[in-house]
Amino acid sequence: GEPIPAAVQEIWKSGPLDRLRLQPLPLTETTKLLSETLGGHVDLEAAQRLWTLTLGNVLYLTNIVEQETADGRVKEVAGRWRWTGDPVMPPDLVELIESRIGSLPAPVGLVLDVLAVGEPLELTILRQIADPDAVEEAEVRGLIALHATNTGLDVRISHPIYGEVRRRRAPATTLRRLRGLVANELAASDGRD
Repeated sequence: GEPIPAAVQEIWKSGPLDRLRLQPLPLTETTKLLSETLGGHVDLEAAQRLWTLTLGNVLYLTNIVEQETADGRVKEVAGRWRWTGDPVMPPDLVELIESRIGSLPAPVGLVLDVLAVGEPLELTILRQIADPDAVEEAEVRGLIALHATNTGLDVRISHPIYGEVRRRRAPATTLRRLRGLVANELAASDGRD
């Protein structure tokens, strides 16, 4: 799991509430939910993109679909619901994600931002760009995930929405600088092989 926002913790403490854990929906169930919610057939590419961004998290999915529909990027075309353009993160969802990420020391924030522009990265490459202790702290906080590959360990942000929010919040000059750092380190690692 993800950290529980403080406001939700207070509600639980104040009265007898049962906690219901919703599991992420697989792509097929996400597509069904989208069809039922939108009232028609959903383009498979749109369903795939929404699932890839939300990983089937119903809360994230609902927020994004509501925003994208209101903004006209999710719309019915020739009998199918389609999604065009880049997603815009609803302010309430951004606030929720930022509360889940929490307040980060700058070195841990750098780990997330580097991955937001360059994931997946091999662990050895990430540790060349960012402080290895910060990489470890990001993993302990559940903000990044390591995946075994044939050549070592790849690192990704633990949820695609986290990366989306970090990219949206960072200045363009920062993103450009970080892309340059990633590109330089990838080129240097090719030379070391």
